[in-house]
Amino acid sequence: LITAGIDQHKTETSSSTKSVTASGGSNGSASASASTSSSKSSSTSLQNVNSTINVGHLESDAQNFTLRGAEVTAKTADLDVGSLTVQSLQDTSESSNSSKSVSVGVSTSKDQKTGNTSKSANLGVNQSSGSSEAQEVGNQTQLLIADGANSQITARDTTLIGGLIANATQNKDGTLTDHGKLNLTTGTLTVSDLQDKSESEQSGWGFQTSTGYTTDANGKRLSNINDGKTTVSLTEEGHRKEGETQATLGQGNIKVGGADLSTQEQYASLNRDVNEAQITTLDQQTAGL
Repeated sequence: LITAGIDQHKTETSSSTKSVTASGGSNGSASASASTSSSKSSSTSLQNVNSTINVGHLESDAQNFTLRGAEVTAKTADLDVGSLTVQSLQDTSESSNSSKSVSVGVSTSKDQKTGNTSKSANLGVNQSSGSSEAQEVGNQTQLLIADGANSQITARDTTLIGGLIANATQNKDGTLTDHGKLNLTTGTLTVSDLQDKSESEQSGWGFQTSTGYTTDANGKRLSNINDGKTTVSLTEEGHRKEGETQATLGQGNIKVGGADLSTQEQYASLNRDVNEAQITTLDQQTAGL
């Protein structure tokens, strides 16, 4: 068994603040304000760190030969095993956040020349929340044989769970070159793809209002006053991504149960393109205001 290491994290944070201020002047001016805010967030993540092995010759006659979260590269290979399993592992993550705030203020001022007095008040409320989750393969589990013509893989049972076996080499840009000479003979072949997905959303709203008026020296409200203003804001955004990490067999001489793979209808949908082993099927914005 060659498997991945695990990098796991969990964090939780929260904060809150409150403030009150007041001031006054000898000319009759005064102001006061108060505010409160709070926020919290949490996240968990589990990342599989694939084992990476590069050897000149890979040989085994084990009863079980399993790659689970591993990237194995060999120039040549001679495997004659009972059960051969190549399985990719999905990373997972979840997060959530929320915040809210409230502020209020009042003020009064007096014009010493005219005797007019102005008074105003304002209120603001804001709130937001969001979340995200993901379950997807970061790095696919692979068994790459550089010299397929001089290599042989034989197994009683072969299982691919989002894994890849090929006579291929990796290029500098991360793509693979399939040399098309994979020699694989197996009694049974079981394949399954892994469904990858990630989703996030964030929403919030805000409410701000203000009012005020001015009176003359006799206490009469003046007609040219701005009586106030109210605004409401809404935000909503999200993103969704889906994909597949496909069970993949490179090109070559592959026999399952004594018959060529290409002649067996049950494997017609099996991915054979080493550069299409991980694909995106959906990538879209899910909400917006």
